[in-house]
Amino acid sequence: MCPCRAQSKVLRNNSRISQMSEEGKMLDDVSDQGFTRPKILILLPFRQSAYSVINLIIQLMFGDSSGHVTHKKKFVQEFTLQDKNNQSGSTKPESYRSMFEGNTDDCFRIGVAIGRKSVKLFSDLFSSDIIVASPLGLKLATESGSKKGASFDFLSSLEMVILDQTDVFLMQNWEHVT
Repeated sequence: MCPCRAQSKVLRNNSRISQMSEEGKMLDDVSDQGFTRPKILILLPFRQSAYSVINLIIQLMFGDSSGHVTHKKKFVQEFTLQDKNNQSGSTKPESYRSMFEGNTDDCFRIGVAIGRKSVKLFSDLFSSDIIVASPLGLKLATESGSKKGASFDFLSSLEMVILDQTDVFLMQNWEHVT
């Protein structure tokens, strides 16, 4: 289910529950919420891939109209290269250049919270609708959570997991995915 529709359904059912409890009635047919908010996990190999996917999500959300994107400047700074080297004379094949263009850092995770007219980047993983991460970044988040006593239950209510460019995961380290 789309994060916007899921959030609307949760809010609508919450109001129905509060209205019914005021009237002294019970409402048993509401099973719209999981344990946590994140519903979609997107695993990508590089920050440049995450930059492209998140920009696509923003474009699909707002189209040509202007929507509010929180922390967009920080996102652009962290997920793009600041000094772009001219690689036009490179002797590498086109497939190599297209795969390794942009920021090739493979340790990242970012939460995306979606509202009706806004997108919040760098939201806490528990309050995000979509989590975009690399396998290494996700593994570090879950391992650090277990060592510090923090929880990584943010993965408990996922409805969809998308793995893009899995051939690159094999080249990096497949154990981070499993």
